[in-house]
Amino acid sequence: VRENLLLGNILEDKWEDILKSPIYNRFGKEKSNWHLSCDSCPFINLCHGDCQKFRIGNLQSSNGLSVLCKGWKKFYTHALPRFKIVAEKIRSGQEITSMVQIKSKKVGRNSPCPCGSGKKYKNCCMR
Repeated sequence: VRENLLLGNILEDKWEDILKSPIYNRFGKEKSNWHLSCDSCPFINLCHGDCQKFRIGNLQSSNGLSVLCKGWKKFYTHALPRFKIVAEKIRSGQEITSMVQIKSKKVGRNSPCPCGSGKKYKNCCMR
Protein backbone atom coordinates (compact mmCIF):
# COMPACT_ATOMS: atom_id res chain seq x y z
CA VAL A 1 0.00 0.00 0.00
CA ARG A 2 1.30 3.42 -0.89
CA GLU A 3 2.03 5.53 2.17
CA ASN A 4 -0.39 8.29 1.09
CA LEU A 5 -3.21 5.70 0.89
CA LEU A 6 -2.45 3.81 4.11
CA LEU A 7 -5.49 3.96 6.38
CA GLY A 8 -4.25 1.89 9.26
CA ASN A 9 -3.94 -1.67 10.47
CA ILE A 10 -7.18 -3.55 11.10
CA LEU A 11 -5.44 -5.65 13.75
CA GLU A 12 -4.32 -2.58 15.71
CA ASP A 13 -6.70 0.29 14.86
CA LYS A 14 -10.41 0.62 15.56
CA TRP A 15 -12.63 0.46 12.48
CA GLU A 16 -14.40 3.67 13.52
CA ASP A 17 -11.05 5.51 13.67
CA ILE A 18 -10.13 4.29 10.19
CA LEU A 19 -13.47 5.50 8.78
CA LYS A 20 -13.03 8.93 10.40
CA SER A 21 -9.44 9.40 9.21
CA PRO A 22 -8.62 12.32 6.88
CA ILE A 23 -6.94 9.88 4.47
CA TYR A 24 -10.15 7.84 4.15
CA ASN A 25 -12.23 10.99 3.57
CA ARG A 26 -9.77 12.33 0.96
CA PHE A 27 -9.72 8.95 -0.80
CA GLY A 28 -13.52 8.91 -0.97
CA LYS A 29 -13.67 12.41 -2.46
CA GLU A 30 -10.92 11.71 -5.00
CA LYS A 31 -12.55 8.43 -6.07
CA SER A 32 -15.26 10.34 -7.95
CA ASN A 33 -12.70 12.38 -9.92
CA TRP A 34 -12.33 9.88 -12.72
CA HIS A 35 -11.00 10.49 -16.23
CA LEU A 36 -13.18 12.60 -18.55
CA SER A 37 -13.71 9.74 -21.02
CA CYS A 38 -15.18 7.64 -18.18
CA ASP A 39 -18.31 9.82 -18.29
CA SER A 40 -19.28 8.31 -21.66
CA CYS A 41 -18.15 4.76 -20.91
CA PRO A 42 -21.00 2.21 -20.71
CA PHE A 43 -19.17 0.36 -17.93
CA ILE A 44 -18.65 3.27 -15.52
CA ASN A 45 -21.34 1.92 -13.20
CA LEU A 46 -19.30 -1.29 -12.90
CA CYS A 47 -15.72 -0.02 -12.46
CA HIS A 48 -16.40 3.50 -11.11
CA GLY A 49 -13.19 4.79 -12.69
CA ASP A 50 -11.23 2.01 -10.97
CA CYS A 51 -9.06 2.45 -7.90
CA GLN A 52 -7.01 5.66 -7.68
CA LYS A 53 -3.77 3.77 -7.28
CA PHE A 54 -4.19 2.45 -10.84
CA ARG A 55 -4.78 5.90 -12.34
CA ILE A 56 -1.73 7.46 -13.89
CA GLY A 57 -1.15 10.91 -15.31
CA ASN A 58 -3.64 13.72 -15.27
CA LEU A 59 -7.38 13.23 -15.57
CA GLN A 60 -7.76 15.29 -18.77
CA SER A 61 -5.15 13.40 -20.82
CA SER A 62 -5.47 9.83 -22.05
CA ASN A 63 -2.77 8.98 -19.52
CA GLY A 64 -5.20 9.68 -16.68
CA LEU A 65 -7.09 6.46 -17.33
CA SER A 66 -6.64 3.48 -15.09
CA VAL A 67 -3.89 1.20 -16.33
CA LEU A 68 -6.51 -1.56 -16.09
CA CYS A 69 -9.12 0.24 -18.24
CA LYS A 70 -8.53 -1.70 -21.46
CA GLY A 71 -8.68 -4.97 -19.55
CA TRP A 72 -11.89 -4.00 -17.76
CA LYS A 73 -13.51 -3.09 -21.10
CA LYS A 74 -12.52 -6.41 -22.66
CA PHE A 75 -13.74 -8.31 -19.61
CA TYR A 76 -17.11 -6.54 -19.39
CA THR A 77 -17.67 -6.71 -23.16
CA HIS A 78 -17.09 -10.46 -23.02
CA ALA A 79 -18.70 -11.30 -19.67
CA LEU A 80 -21.65 -8.92 -19.32
CA PRO A 81 -23.90 -10.67 -21.89
CA ARG A 82 -23.20 -13.95 -20.10
CA PHE A 83 -23.94 -12.42 -16.69
CA LYS A 84 -27.26 -11.14 -18.04
CA ILE A 85 -28.23 -14.61 -19.29
CA VAL A 86 -27.37 -16.20 -15.93
CA ALA A 87 -29.24 -13.44 -14.07
CA GLU A 88 -32.33 -14.02 -16.23
CA LYS A 89 -32.18 -17.76 -15.53
CA ILE A 90 -31.99 -17.03 -11.79
CA ARG A 91 -34.91 -14.56 -11.99
CA SER A 92 -37.05 -17.09 -13.85
CA GLY A 93 -36.33 -19.77 -11.24
CA GLN A 94 -34.25 -22.03 -13.47
CA GLU A 95 -31.59 -24.13 -11.81
CA ILE A 96 -28.05 -23.02 -12.56
CA THR A 97 -25.59 -25.83 -13.01
CA SER A 98 -21.85 -25.42 -13.06
CA MET A 99 -21.88 -25.77 -16.84
CA VAL A 100 -24.39 -23.30 -18.24
CA GLN A 101 -24.22 -23.35 -22.03
CA ILE A 102 -24.18 -19.76 -23.25
CA LYS A 103 -24.03 -19.05 -26.94
CA SER A 104 -22.78 -15.63 -27.87
CA LYS A 105 -22.26 -14.00 -31.22
CA LYS A 106 -18.62 -13.43 -32.14
CA VAL A 107 -17.83 -9.77 -32.66
CA GLY A 108 -15.80 -8.98 -35.77
CA ARG A 109 -13.08 -6.37 -35.61
CA ASN A 110 -15.00 -4.05 -37.97
CA SER A 111 -18.37 -4.60 -36.27
CA PRO A 112 -19.86 -1.98 -33.96
CA CYS A 113 -18.49 -2.41 -30.46
CA PRO A 114 -20.96 -4.26 -28.21
CA CYS A 115 -20.27 -1.77 -25.41
CA GLY A 116 -22.52 0.71 -27.23
CA SER A 117 -19.92 3.42 -27.85
CA GLY A 118 -20.76 3.62 -31.57
CA LYS A 119 -17.12 2.95 -32.51
CA LYS A 120 -15.82 -0.07 -34.39
CA TYR A 121 -14.78 -2.90 -32.08
CA LYS A 122 -11.15 -2.64 -33.26
CA ASN A 123 -11.05 1.04 -32.21
CA CYS A 124 -12.75 0.55 -28.86
CA CYS A 125 -12.80 -2.46 -26.55
CA MET A 126 -10.64 -4.69 -28.76
CA ARG A 127 -7.64 -2.44 -28.11
